Amino acid sequence: VLRLNPDYEKAREGLATASRLQSELETNRARTLSASGQPFAAIKTYISALSIWPQNARARAELAALRSRESARIDHYMHDGLAQYNQRNYEIAIEKFENVLLVNPGHKEATEYLRLSRQKREAVLRLLQRKKN
Repeated sequence: VLRLNPDYEKAREGLATASRLQSELETNRARTLSASGQPFAAIKTYISALSIWPQNARARAELAALRSRESARIDHYMHDGLAQYNQRNYEIAIEKFENVLLVNPGHKEATEYLRLSRQKREAVLRLLQRKKN
């Protein structure tokens, strides 16, 4: 409707309400995930809630609080990721480094090891493909 008539106020209000409600549903789902010990899924869900409705102050505050709590475990998460990387378990290492970046998006070491893990995974896949042919 808004594409046909961008000035249609009722449609604009309806879209805003639907976005807000969907964002609140995502926020509630994130809270449940966090409470059930799934912090990374919760962070992804909070991010989703904020992408739907950026004004969601509750989602923003809860995301910040969760990241703050999880930041105390960053060294542990990095250690796990590095152990997987050193064992050449690149898929698992990628997941671990992505989790670190969910908690701290600016973590430089995780960013670099994520890049290296992806690069090495691709090299292994190319090698396996060549071996098949």
